[in-house]
Amino acid sequence: MSHQKELCKNCDASVDGNYCATCGQRTTIAKITIKDTFQEIMNMFFSVNAPLMVTLKYAIINPGKLFREFIHGKRKTYYKPVAFFILMTIVYVIVNAILKYDPIHSEMIKDATGDMESLAFRSGKFMRNNITNFLFFFVFSFGISLKLFFRKHYSLAEYFAVAFYLTGMYTLLISCLMYLISEISVYWRPIPFLIMLLYFLYAITSFFQSKQFLIFLKGIIAYIFAVVLYILFSFGLSMFIISFS
Repeated sequence: MSHQKELCKNCDASVDGNYCATCGQRTTIAKITIKDTFQEIMNMFFSVNAPLMVTLKYAIINPGKLFREFIHGKRKTYYKPVAFFILMTIVYVIVNAILKYDPIHSEMIKDATGDMESLAFRSGKFMRNNITNFLFFFVFSFGISLKLFFRKHYSLAEYFAVAFYLTGMYTLLISCLMYLISEISVYWRPIPFLIMLLYFLYAITSFFQSKQFLIFLKGIIAYIFAVVLYILFSFGLSMFIISFS
């Protein structure tokens, strides 16, 4: 009597054992339930062995190790950089919706631009209202800045991966400090940029392990360049949109 060959439900390859040798999926796949879905979400976010928790751990205690190992091939050990950035942005949006945090207050825009009816003021207001959308440009300003000032070490694509992690940590820092910042003067709203500068220098000196003093100085210049590029691009795009709206 012939034995019917078992096939993988994911890739249709022949399987022998608990896992498919071709794609790695389990051979015993049960019907999806609400309980399983909820458990998967809980495991992803809160399990000590989950990539997110491991990624957060090393992003705090040794970001250089996180960057190097991900770039050099440890892709399953850590949360992927784009997904990390998106998840931290979602956290920021949720906390911001609860606290009604305004990172660029109208008074700051008025003082900087003068006339409230001017194109500059309206562009600044548009930028403030869409600051979450413009966070994506922070990634690219970080990536470009890193490539300009540390070009010999890694490719632009690899620096973009690092930039996604850095910007994700930036949004997480803002989310953690949002309540405190919202309670003080509006003119202290740039504090997150200063805190991020300290984290950026810590991460970069951890990432590049040679000539630490030179890396530190180049890191300061690279960060300032990235922030200025981000502001100019975001404000310029806002002005372009407002001009034609």
